[in-house]
Amino acid sequence: MNMKKLILLVLAGLNIAVCTAQKIDGPTMLRILNEKKASLLVYNNDSLSSYHKNGVHDLLELVQNEPARLKGAMVADKIIGKASASLIVLGGAKEVHTNTICTPAKEMLQKAGVKLSFTEEVPYIINRTKTGQCPLDSTLGNVTVPAECLPLIANFYKPASTVYFTKEITQESLVRIYKALNVDIPKNARVAVKISTGESQKTYHLRPDFIAPILAETKGRIVECNTAYGGNRSNTADHRRAIEQRGYVNVDIMDEEDTIHIPVKDAKWIKYDIVGSHLKNYDFMVNLAHFKGHQMGGFGGVLKNQSIGVASSSGKAYIHSAGVTQEVERLWGHVGNQDGFLESMAAAAQAVHDHFKKDGRNIVYINVMNNMSIDCDCNGHPATPMLKDMGILASTDPVALDRACLDLVFGHTNTEGDTAGPLIARIKQKHGTHTVEYAEQIGLGSQKYKIVDIDK
Repeated sequence: MNMKKLILLVLAGLNIAVCTAQKIDGPTMLRILNEKKASLLVYNNDSLSSYHKNGVHDLLELVQNEPARLKGAMVADKIIGKASASLIVLGGAKEVHTNTICTPAKEMLQKAGVKLSFTEEVPYIINRTKTGQCPLDSTLGNVTVPAECLPLIANFYKPASTVYFTKEITQESLVRIYKALNVDIPKNARVAVKISTGESQKTYHLRPDFIAPILAETKGRIVECNTAYGGNRSNTADHRRAIEQRGYVNVDIMDEEDTIHIPVKDAKWIKYDIVGSHLKNYDFMVNLAHFKGHQMGGFGGVLKNQSIGVASSSGKAYIHSAGVTQEVERLWGHVGNQDGFLESMAAAAQAVHDHFKKDGRNIVYINVMNNMSIDCDCNGHPATPMLKDMGILASTDPVALDRACLDLVFGHTNTEGDTAGPLIARIKQKHGTHTVEYAEQIGLGSQKYKIVDIDK
């Protein structure tokens, strides 16, 4: 860079501030990038800044914390994958120069109208060990909308969520794994314990004697909502009789009196979540789910338990129909949009999570992996479980928790009398894993987790 072009060059820490008499072009940006061994350069308002972190850390921080720095900027990056491209688009940069770009990133930038120059185009960005695709771009999968990429990128850089595990399925281990979460219930808090009370004595719902100690530990009250199908829990009077027959006491049917709408962040299909009005009476929720298959969702865990499970009858219809109808009578004529249904479940689960994550409230999650039929506890005549019990898992991250349970099922080594095959087939048939994937995509939690075995 000659003196005519360069008026002032000041190095301050990791950043370079440059004032120029004429615009810096792409080749100059790439030359400075290489000379300073930087990973990223951003030129805006006659000021040039360099960044040195690996991956897309710096771009992510700019988008989240200094969006004005990227707005209308010229950017130089040695390698641009889909993650980098999505952040550049979200930041509003107008021009990009790079040595290497992958085809999906090029297409994303061109679609956004970003001026682009590059030396080499490749099908995908390889990882540092040159053994496969860049793990971040792999995480983005087929997502091509920059705004949908952002939460996936942010989750990628978050620490892995902790999922606690015990192979023991007892009253005592249920309380022990709850305590492992180390989440204090505020004094005088009103605690909801969300379970499914089951459609009949033949279902594999969590029995009253099994959950009694955790109810005592949390001073919680069982909460339920009426169903959206025929059966013995579709109205409050029948539901109460069924609950009593199953041996549960002190159960709050939250939509007994009315419903309320709580906001959703993701309004792709549903514009709000319709829940029982009594939800507002609680300060803390223990989402205590029986992990098993589901004839419509593929599987049921904590995400299903607080989406369909916490929704009122009309809310269930709204979720199942992916926002088409709130009328139970019309529901079954609008259940053809399977991914829309799964994504609606994720959005509704996020709404409940967010409700309990503000104003001093809180929520924790537990999955009990026993009696894992391919059918839900809403089925009065479920198939006999073919997979043996695995244990109890708990987390403060519902996405990580359901993902960990799915991984146990899909990673199971089948033996005679203990096979995950039918449950895996049911999950695949209904594209069930999409609920977890979409929940991560909208920012509810992370599929990245670490297991802490409390038995050791």
